[in-house]
Amino acid sequence: AATSETDTPCEAEAGAAEVLAPLRRQIDSIDAEIVGLLAARFQVVRQVAALKAESGIAVRLPRRIDEVCARAAALGSEQGLDAAFLKRLYRQIIEESCSLEDHLIDGPGAPASGNER
Repeated sequence: AATSETDTPCEAEAGAAEVLAPLRRQIDSIDAEIVGLLAARFQVVRQVAALKAESGIAVRLPRRIDEVCARAAALGSEQGLDAAFLKRLYRQIIEESCSLEDHLIDGPGAPASGNER
């Protein structure tokens, strides 16, 4: 969508916003799905925390973390996504998951020390 030389920057931005609006709605919808999936993942993390607490299993299991990150990277690569980005993203998701597990197992005042039991 080319703008003419008579368009002001505001008019050009308004025109671009209009053209982008349907795509932005799609992105917003996808973002809502992603947040919903994260919420579902964290519900499962709560169940994992309960089982780890009962069994005395460490919160952070490096081999499992590496497996999850590698699987996400491979799945993403199959769909044309950057594997390094997905590894970073999943390390962040896993760190937040482990922090939640720490909180649920040790309580809100406990230090996030890695919880190696």
